[in-house]
Amino acid sequence: MLDRALVIALINIGLGVFVGLFMLRYKNHCIQWKLNTGLSSTFLTVGLSIIFNLLVAHYRAALTIDPDHAAELAIKTFSEGIFSVSDVNSRFLFLLE
Repeated sequence: MLDRALVIALINIGLGVFVGLFMLRYKNHCIQWKLNTGLSSTFLTVGLSIIFNLLVAHYRAALTIDPDHAAELAIKTFSEGIFSVSDVNSRFLFLLE
């Protein structure tokens, strides 16, 4: 379980570093298309990060219900309702990420 948490943390950190170094630096650029591309790609990447962390929250909740089939259950509950995480601890951990 620790290796999964480490991978999830590294993905979140990597996305944050990627956004900070390569996209958000163009938020005050004088060339308009670079500014627009930087800001739109920043918002897109942050949105994908939120969706990824919601899927992880569904996976954590599914681990408490059925650890053997947690991945299938997480995808099923995620597709039924993206914000319908049933476990309170998973909700709090999503907010912390």
